[in-house]
Amino acid sequence: MATSRINLLPDEKILLRSSCVRHGFWGAYTDELVLTNLALIHIDLGLFGNYKNTTRYSFDSVNQIVVGEASNGEKQLEVYHPGGQDDFAFQSGNKRVLKVWELAINDQMSGHGDSFNAAYYRDLLELAENEKDKGRSEDTDEGGMDVSFIGDVAKSVLSSGDLSVNGVMRGVKRTAKNQAFAKA
Repeated sequence: MATSRINLLPDEKILLRSSCVRHGFWGAYTDELVLTNLALIHIDLGLFGNYKNTTRYSFDSVNQIVVGEASNGEKQLEVYHPGGQDDFAFQSGNKRVLKVWELAINDQMSGHGDSFNAAYYRDLLELAENEKDKGRSEDTDEGGMDVSFIGDVAKSVLSSGDLSVNGVMRGVKRTAKNQAFAKA
């Protein structure tokens, strides 16, 4: 990542940070996206990592942030604000990573973000990134637990966006039911 070009406000803290981000449909995957408890910050970098500009999307001026789809079918994070719309795509193309970003941003915008810290979102992001890399594994760990079951529960919870205890329990029930039907 490039040298930090973020001027944090008092009581502002960084929750998530990603590089290899594309801004707009025709951009290159050279930019950075930073989520704080007060704003979404876009750091515009050139092709060789040279700093161009920093754009701050303060949550009090943003109408909505959702996961949408570009004209080529690629999933992207869409930021709607009074000045228009800005789109961001991650080079990894991992849809679960976008869902974690959407969840984290909406937590901060709704005022529920005080309940979650940077470690919580980093763990979710790591889980989402590892889920794509791991693929579907039928191995078992030393305790005999089916590792694919845990992965399927995580997928279910992340895709629903409900990370509460009830959401996890629904994910466990749904995964158990799906695996029972698959074995029958």
